[in-house]
Amino acid sequence: ILSPPPAGTFAFGYIPGMIIIWFVETILFVICIQVFFAFGVNTSPDSTSEERDDGFIIFWLFASFFVFAVTTEVGKYLILKYARLVWPNALEMKGSIIMTVAGALGFSISNNVILLLIHASYENWDIGTTFLWAIYLSFVLDTVHCLTAYYIALSVIRKEIFDHDLKLYHILSVPIIARGILVFCSSPIAAFLNGAVMWTVIIIVELVIIAGLLLLIKHSQSKLPREHIERGGYFTVLGVGSEPESMNLELEEGVNEGKEVEVQN
Repeated sequence: ILSPPPAGTFAFGYIPGMIIIWFVETILFVICIQVFFAFGVNTSPDSTSEERDDGFIIFWLFASFFVFAVTTEVGKYLILKYARLVWPNALEMKGSIIMTVAGALGFSISNNVILLLIHASYENWDIGTTFLWAIYLSFVLDTVHCLTAYYIALSVIRKEIFDHDLKLYHILSVPIIARGILVFCSSPIAAFLNGAVMWTVIIIVELVIIAGLLLLIKHSQSKLPREHIERGGYFTVLGVGSEPESMNLELEEGVNEGKEVEVQN
């Protein structure tokens, strides 16, 4: 089975992320709004403080975690799983990371552009405000999407190539929780705050999420053999190859003697 070229690998992830994941998430969100609205729940973050009751919080908790988070993170996972069915011997770590991050960028960029257009038109933003929000969305939301995609790809590789004992909830729980908290703190929680307090809370929460994801990626990469990582030239800055020396020695001896070495988790 031929390996897809780098551009094809990126496009195979980016296009489904841009079209399928965004479309499914949008449809589910609209359905969610209609269901809660039918029960008399106010769902708008722009509503007055008197209208933000318990139903408002419940709606945004449900939408943040079960609509936005589950749809996007499961979508990234499914893109990679399908691609590995098409190219089972081609997509090892590097190709898997490229494809999953591409899917994340495809969704995030298309979603950010639409959000900017809607808000700029609806709230009559000037060029400066629109530009500042574009920077915020790019540096924060895109970063979180890429980090969760990176984590998913690493977990799938650990499970399928190195036979690590990882269940589906191990792979998806961290990305779903991170994405859910990000959405919940960016929309409904922000509606209760104003000005500097709002931005302080949002920035602190988002920095904690990004730092937490980086630490978890570092931990996940530390479970991979250094020989595999160094051979592929991957991201050693995040702690790759910090597994016990005995594993590296075993790998080196196996390679020198021409033997196959089984990597233990």
